[in-house]
Amino acid sequence: MNLPRRRATKSPPAMPGSSSSTQAAVRNLQTPLRFLKGIGPKRAEQLAAFGLQTVEDLLYHLPFRYEDRRHVKNIDQAVVGREETFIGALAVMQKKYNPRRRSQVLIGQLTDPSGAIGLVWYRAPSYLVNALSPGQRLAVHGKVEAGMGGLRQLVHPEFEILEGDDSWNEPKILPVYEHPATVPLSLMRRWVAEALTVYRGKLATHMPLSTMQRQKLMDPTDALVHLHQPPAQASVAALNSFSSGAHRSIIFDEL
Repeated sequence: MNLPRRRATKSPPAMPGSSSSTQAAVRNLQTPLRFLKGIGPKRAEQLAAFGLQTVEDLLYHLPFRYEDRRHVKNIDQAVVGREETFIGALAVMQKKYNPRRRSQVLIGQLTDPSGAIGLVWYRAPSYLVNALSPGQRLAVHGKVEAGMGGLRQLVHPEFEILEGDDSWNEPKILPVYEHPATVPLSLMRRWVAEALTVYRGKLATHMPLSTMQRQKLMDPTDALVHLHQPPAQASVAALNSFSSGAHRSIIFDEL
């Protein structure tokens, strides 16, 4: 089952006789993204060029993949060919300019008490070049590959900078969105979370309660939250195959 990554149609205009709550929900969903906290005019232009202009566009820009980061491993347990998550200190970070590609290459090394693993980003965007420096504590996730000299490495890993006492104890299933090249994935996650916080109580469902009960569907708002912020006990396989109960509920609401 293929689920559209963005809502295919806009909410219909309010018709005479429609409830005031539904009309309000339609207006809320059409709020331009530049008014969402953390975006602003410049980022809004980048998102608009990508096809995301309103709060509705953002909320229905559903993840196309999910990363299972519930199991953090020691670096010496890294297995080539598997997607895995590690926590460690950024011990080395080199920035090299590739004149042929006119791009920055970042080469780093993450260490924990069990060993070290390489980190490589080709064509690294400026926000990434400026974000990382030796000494930072990171949680990284990616596919383990064989590197030079027998050192295993992660190419283009996702990462999160851990601050203070953040020990990454909370199990995480993280959504992966299509996003503009100039916008970090972490920002997309942050903006979606902000939209859910502000607008989740202002969304309206188009399905009768009897249909939801008969088809054993989730409330569409709860389904959106589930898809953007999966609970730790969710099935990653069902999410990645678009066959979860939340996907099914959103598809019914779309129809």
